Amino acid sequence: MCTAKLDGEAKRWYEDNMSLTHWENLKSSLLERFTTSD
Repeated sequence: MCTAKLDGEAKRWYEDNMSLTHWENLKSSLLERFTTSD
């Protein structure tokens, strides 16, 4: 359910990493992949 709003690159990334089934793991992985480091 938490992936319902994913689209484009984020959706493709999730589909390639479907082993991320727990929200905390998914959240941290999404943030790591799609945010810039300062």
